[in-house]
Amino acid sequence: MKTTRLIFAALLLLLLLLAFASCGWGGSSKHGLEFIANKKSDGSDDGTCYVVWNGDLDSNIVIPSTSPKGLTVTGIGSYAFYGKSGSAAISIPKSVVSIGVGAFGGSTNLTAITVEDGNPVLYSAGNCVIETETKTIVRGCNSSVIPTNGSVTAIGDEAFSGCSALGTGVDEEGKTIAVPFVIPKSIKTVGHNAFDGCVGLSAVRYTGSLVEWCAIKFDGFLANPQIYAPDFYLNDQSARRTLKIPDNVTDVNDFTFAGCSKLTSVTFPEGFKTIGKGAFYGCTGFTEITLPATVTAVGDHAFRNCSSLTLINFAGTQEQWEGITKGSDWDSGIGDYTVRCSDGDILPE
Repeated sequence: MKTTRLIFAALLLLLLLLAFASCGWGGSSKHGLEFIANKKSDGSDDGTCYVVWNGDLDSNIVIPSTSPKGLTVTGIGSYAFYGKSGSAAISIPKSVVSIGVGAFGGSTNLTAITVEDGNPVLYSAGNCVIETETKTIVRGCNSSVIPTNGSVTAIGDEAFSGCSALGTGVDEEGKTIAVPFVIPKSIKTVGHNAFDGCVGLSAVRYTGSLVEWCAIKFDGFLANPQIYAPDFYLNDQSARRTLKIPDNVTDVNDFTFAGCSKLTSVTFPEGFKTIGKGAFYGCTGFTEITLPATVTAVGDHAFRNCSSLTLINFAGTQEQWEGITKGSDWDSGIGDYTVRCSDGDILPE
């Protein structure tokens, strides 16, 4: 009898340990979702939790507003659905007010993201999660389409990070095809690493003018989708191969054309002054550029890795060229090139 009780106690203990192992201390799980309690400074639960996903995606995933233990679900953890195989549409409750970095990145068959009506902070449109107050896309997925009705003005830090199939579609035969990714003219800023890992991009279509594109503020090299998308379209025009900066533009912002590798030349207007940091970084198709004598500054890495560039036409004198402020590594990776000034050529060392 004593032996039976001991065996029963051991089995009960084993079941309890398995339960804790599957749920995690302070958390619980349900249908592949793991609920992880948020903590106060003293280590106790604060009554809320965030979710991550265990296992492959399947059909529709509806995130509940409360966990099985009664905690209010207020967040989706960083990389919560990252790289999961399978297909799914994700519904986010109105209780969720924060979504971690890369939450939906790398899940190539994530078909939709929706936010429940009544959420005080977030809403969804075009399979993008948008912060209402700031009009900023905070998270997207591979099937995201940025609204073009002017309701979005910013793309947040790492918004599409890891979305490796962004800019692709499926044809009638079920084959994957390239689709230009549309950036609406309402976008004014793009956050750090917004398009990191978006290797499926092949073309960017901008709905505004070249003047408006030159005014967008890109926070870093991987903020510009052209890093992966060499073709650049303005509205319904053909892909750009040459670039003429408009007469009323005096400055090109940081990273404005970074990675636009199919451009072969760029001409700047009289009166133009400054080229931003990394503005033409990685434009490997450039063979020549034309600069007016009014240029005063060229930013760090501005023409870095423009490996085919052989000629810079400069309208000013050699003295004026030497007087231009040039940032670090502005011409790194170019190779041999000539600066053709009004009074003779300069062959940089």
